[in-house]
Amino acid sequence: MTALTDKGFTRDDLATILANMTTDVLRIYPDASLDASTQDGQLLGVFSNAIDQLGQVVQAVYDSMSPSQATGVTLARIAEYNGIRIINGTQSQGTVSFIGNPQVTVPMNTQIQCTANGSLFYTVADCILDTQGLGSVGVLSELVGAISAPAGTLTKLMMPVYSVRSVTNTSDVLIGKDRETDQALRVRRSYSVATPSQSILEGIKGAVANIAQVIQVETYENKTDLTDANGLPPHSFSVVVEGGDDNDIAAAIFLREPVGANQYGNTTVTVDDKYGNPHPITFLRPPVVSIFMRIELTTLYGWTDDLIAQMQTNIVEWSQANWLIGVPVVTSQLYIPINAVGTSFAVSRILIGTTAQSLAVVEMIPIAFKEIAKTNTASITIVKV
Repeated sequence: MTALTDKGFTRDDLATILANMTTDVLRIYPDASLDASTQDGQLLGVFSNAIDQLGQVVQAVYDSMSPSQATGVTLARIAEYNGIRIINGTQSQGTVSFIGNPQVTVPMNTQIQCTANGSLFYTVADCILDTQGLGSVGVLSELVGAISAPAGTLTKLMMPVYSVRSVTNTSDVLIGKDRETDQALRVRRSYSVATPSQSILEGIKGAVANIAQVIQVETYENKTDLTDANGLPPHSFSVVVEGGDDNDIAAAIFLREPVGANQYGNTTVTVDDKYGNPHPITFLRPPVVSIFMRIELTTLYGWTDDLIAQMQTNIVEWSQANWLIGVPVVTSQLYIPINAVGTSFAVSRILIGTTAQSLAVVEMIPIAFKEIAKTNTASITIVKV
């Protein structure tokens, strides 16, 4: 039977409901024919199915009270009780350049299609070409999520613009993020409720990580009387953050900063306390280490030159997910996104460097604790040897 006890919610399955209803009816009408081929038997089937569906609804309502089983909107509401909100997806963003007649205006919301994958982007403002017929403007992807547009692929205007001859993006767009999944929100909520029981440094990390648009965060501290190997001054801490609003990050640090500890970083924001007194809060935006690479390969059966662009995109997307703050660039790991393209080639060697002129065959490029490695398709050269 369906019941809510001190052990939780229980309910009968469809077969049990039908069997019980059949038994009850036969007590009243012992001679009744309730076979599934009869009208009375089919009517019992309709009633038992309705009862079972009602039980499923009650079960879902009961399960939605637990963050480990709730989904969708219900899970998001439970998470709000803990002071966190679901992270909505973000659009990919970049910049395009127009060539046309001088003083021509390209209107806001002009749609441009990516020739690599067919995705649509739109301009975020009017773009007035200068006296040389050149102009640049920001663009956003039409859809939310991880939508790529490698350099040189935003070239197709969906509607002709008078006196505009061409458009392109000279660099890869910054790829957006998908809306946070239920499982990711559960993990983040679990981390959030544990924050008060953690150290101050871990508490700061958890609070900053929960800020909208923050991509990643790392925290470091130096408790000694000497400057440490990372360059942190004595008795200081550093919060290294990629993404997020400066003011939101500073406010989160201010509420949890350890007393008497210095802050180390390259970004300072003033936060007023409840009495209106200003407090400078310093954190660190990670300097970007540009990574260039040259991949030499031998083509095999099935190879087409279209695979070059796919390989470049694979490497960029993989690097965005795996080159985290302070994580070195390991050459052998690059085989993961390269080999995802297929088996129609053999890699001869991979050269990497921090400039196009410093390419070499090395095991790895060290990345400092406060730095983050980045690359784009324009920095990845793929040659057939």
